[in-house]
Amino acid sequence: MKNPGKLETVGTLRKGKNEWTQKRIIMKWLLKAVLLCSLAVNLCLGLVLYSHAPRQSERSADAMKQFAITNLDGSVSGDGYVVVFQNGKYWWTIDGNILSMNAGVNQEMTLRLDETSGRVKSTTIELTDAKGQHCYFTDMNADGIPDKKRIGGEENWLVFLGGDFVPSFAKGESRYVMRTGTNLLVTFDGTQWKAAE
Repeated sequence: MKNPGKLETVGTLRKGKNEWTQKRIIMKWLLKAVLLCSLAVNLCLGLVLYSHAPRQSERSADAMKQFAITNLDGSVSGDGYVVVFQNGKYWWTIDGNILSMNAGVNQEMTLRLDETSGRVKSTTIELTDAKGQHCYFTDMNADGIPDKKRIGGEENWLVFLGGDFVPSFAKGESRYVMRTGTNLLVTFDGTQWKAAE
C-alpha cells in the first residue's frame, strides 16, 4: 500500500494536493527567465543605438544651423537683437522695450512694455484680414480688445468705436470719424474710443 502522505512523481510534475503549487513555481521561473531575456535584448539594443547616435557636439552643431542671434540694424534703443529660428521661418526682434515675434511675411505680434513695471502696455498684431487685406490691429492699452486697425499701404486708420471699426482721419492733433455726413471728434480715454459730445 502506498503512503498517503507522499506524492507520486510523474514526469517533472508531481500529482497530489501540491500540483498547482508546483505549476506556479514553474510559471514564476519561466516569467523570470523571460524578463531576464527581455532585459538582455533591451540592453543590447540600447548599446547598438547608443553607438550609432550622434554625439552631443554633432547635435548642437545641427541645432545651431537653424538658430542664430544677430544685432538689429537701425535699432531704436541702440541695443536691439534679432533671433532667427528654423532658417528664417520664425524670428524674434528685441529692441529696448519692444518685443516682436514674426511667423513669416505679414504675420507679426509686437509687445510694447512699460519701462518701469515691465508689463505689456500695448500690442500690435499684423495679419491678413477676412477680406485678404494686410492689416495691423493695435490694442493701445493691452486689455485684449483692439482699439485701431490700419490697412497696409494706407495712411489713415480705423478706430474701434461702438463695436465696429470705423474709418478715421486726423486733422491737426485731433482724430475724427464721419457720422451722418458730419465730422465727429473722437478721443481715446485710455480704455476705448469715445465720440466727443
